[in-house]
Order: sequence, then structure tokens, then C-alpha cells
Amino acid sequence: AHHAETATATTKQRPTPTVTATGGWPAATAAWTVVLASVGSRSEAEAQQERAHQAALPETGVLLSTQHSSLRPGYWVAFTGVLSHDEAVRRQQQARTSGFADSYARFVSAE
Repeated sequence: AHHAETATATTKQRPTPTVTATGGWPAATAAWTVVLASVGSRSEAEAQQERAHQAALPETGVLLSTQHSSLRPGYWVAFTGVLSHDEAVRRQQQARTSGFADSYARFVSAE
């Protein structure tokens, strides 16, 4: 028998070609992104991601910095975009205009 799924995860998620369904960093991908917040807990990072989503920033997600050697370990990072350097510079401006005054472009290594 098949249970009727309750509509929990489907309401706010919109599919994007680059960011995984969980809003994580795509596996084995090295690219630029815009860091919206670098915080100590996943829940705090997810709250910032939700804020960015409400501000219509595309491709928002959360990653654990420890998994990427180019980032300082031990932080949950809310990000927007999997981008080239030039795109990241433009997205940083967009993020700052959207209320993320401390956002900055950052290279994320594949591992």
C-alpha cells in the first residue's frame, strides 16, 4: 500500500540545476560562491538560507566548511550560487543589496 505523502519538503524547495535537493554543495565541484553567513550551528545557517530564499537570492544552500580545504573548518556556511568568479562578484553585490551586508565572494574547493 502507498501512503499519501504529507507536503512538507515540497513547499519551499524549488529545483535548481546545480545545488542538490538538500541545499548542499554539489559533490566534487570547485566553484565560487557568495558566503551569506558563516556560523556555528546548522540551524542558524539554515535560518540565514531561508532569509536569502525570501529575499529571492537564487541557488541558496548550506555547507559544512570542514568538507572543503579552501574554507576555515568548523563552520556552517549559508551560500548563494555555484558560480564563476565574475558571477560571484555580481552575486555579492546582489546579496548585499538584499540585506546581507557582510556577504563575500569565496572560492570553494571540491574537497
